[in-house]
Amino acid sequence: MKSLLFVVIPAALLAHGDSPLDYPHTTITRKGPDSRAIETSPRPFMVVASSGMLTGGRILNHVAAFIDDPRATLLFVGYQGEGTLGAHLQAGATVVRINGAERQVRCKVRSIEGFSAHADDSELVGWLGGFAAGRRPRRTFLVHGDPEPRAALAASISRSLGFPIELPGWRERVELD
Repeated sequence: MKSLLFVVIPAALLAHGDSPLDYPHTTITRKGPDSRAIETSPRPFMVVASSGMLTGGRILNHVAAFIDDPRATLLFVGYQGEGTLGAHLQAGATVVRINGAERQVRCKVRSIEGFSAHADDSELVGWLGGFAAGRRPRRTFLVHGDPEPRAALAASISRSLGFPIELPGWRERVELD
């Protein structure tokens, strides 16, 4: 039984603005009971979820249902942030905790690199550079990302644009004037 489905997206499909996930027999679930019914669906099938780092939502129930199945493949498309379940699985964890329960990882864990919905450093510096032509921000906060890349981006912004950059810590409060 095949456990992984690769979908090749023709360039013409994208050129017409069509969705790459709009293909025959696609079922979109918006409610819990419909989502839970996936577990009993005939295989092979593919679950696509927007909580890509496995930090919450219905995808955790799907992962819990299939993580101990050696026929299943958990495929990550995109970055997994430090400390997330997704990052632990990518690093080769053999036991994880999902919804409070310890689970054995028996499924295959794979990753496809190069897909990201986030702008890279040069794109972010370019976007912030648009403010230099107008009214510069008095304070700029970087609150997203892992600590080392976030600090590197702050240094890049300061070097390139001369903006004051602040890197607040977890739950740190700041006063805005």
